[in-house]
Amino acid sequence: MKYLLSPALWFLSASFPIFANPSIVSPPEVLTKTFDVKNISKLDLSVPEGVVQIQGERDLEKATVTIQKNKDVFNSLCNVQVENVGKTLVVSITKPAHSALIKCESEIYITLPAEIYMNLKSEFGSISTKGTRGEISYDIKKGNISLIGEISALKGKSGDAIIDIQGLTGSASIEGNAISLYATYLVVQRSGSIKIKAKSGTSQIFMPSDSIIAPPHLETGHGKLYNEIPTALHAYLVSSEVKETGDLVIKKLLK
Repeated sequence: MKYLLSPALWFLSASFPIFANPSIVSPPEVLTKTFDVKNISKLDLSVPEGVVQIQGERDLEKATVTIQKNKDVFNSLCNVQVENVGKTLVVSITKPAHSALIKCESEIYITLPAEIYMNLKSEFGSISTKGTRGEISYDIKKGNISLIGEISALKGKSGDAIIDIQGLTGSASIEGNAISLYATYLVVQRSGSIKIKAKSGTSQIFMPSDSIIAPPHLETGHGKLYNEIPTALHAYLVSSEVKETGDLVIKKLLK
């Protein structure tokens, strides 16, 4: 038998084609917009899916929004809105009507002034914030939430979610389906409350060691309450209502 190639090369070409082209990955389309921070006191974000990272900066002159869209997961029919409306920075991605199979997944990076109120909405994915000061509200159906900063008030609603909050300085209301909550306070709370309501999940609360709270309350089908913070009547209230199974753990924050 005559080989067009040497026996060794013929074997290699049969097992691993010599002239096979490597797969080509298209670079993402990138949209970037900047805004004068003097005109921004609120962020209103609404996206169907993807990753969102928000950074708060002091002494910032320009706010920046960068959206990376990969055509494999971001359809050309997806509508993108990035604009300043009054004092609100609006970042919105919407799907066309009756388009359950269309994906509008993106990566969004936002740099904002540190003092900001944020209203964050997402269907699926993850949202993370860092370095901001002010109130935050969020609504996410499924995904991860990481909020790091000085959060003066928090109102959150989710489906299944892992929630990491570092920097509470005021009251919080957290509602979800199956949640895993980790919340840390920066300062002693003299009044107010944190109220948790979920179908299932464990909540871990960490507070400064000199904190005093009202006798904590856990209402659940099956779960345990653990508290190492001193209690007194009419102090800061920590309560959790879990329909099925869930623990409430309250610990001193180690310095």
